[in-house]
Amino acid sequence: MRFILFIFAFTFFSSYAQSSFDEATTLFIGVDYERADPLLVENFENNPKDLKTIENLGDVASQNGEWDKAIEYYKVLVEADENNANYHYKYGGAMGMKALEVSKLKALGMIGDIKK
Repeated sequence: MRFILFIFAFTFFSSYAQSSFDEATTLFIGVDYERADPLLVENFENNPKDLKTIENLGDVASQNGEWDKAIEYYKVLVEADENNANYHYKYGGAMGMKALEVSKLKALGMIGDIKK
């Protein structure tokens, strides 16, 4: 009887521990960014070195047009893995989209960083 209780408790708690990130990933894939964002932020606070969470947070910010937030997240990714072309692509893309929204003079100052 104790064994059955142990198995039940183990499966319940292990599924609960994974649910936050798994649910956020499911919502993110299902394009429900509003509900995925708080779960991703919670996961980021618990595990600030998780690159996949940081990438998803940057993607959510990009989808919402929050270019400054997206740039911050993508910059962390680029600094963590300088050889990952996808991180550079997303970082440069977010900077390019921000350049479209600011004045032309300010955008001129951003060209060097975007190109890099």
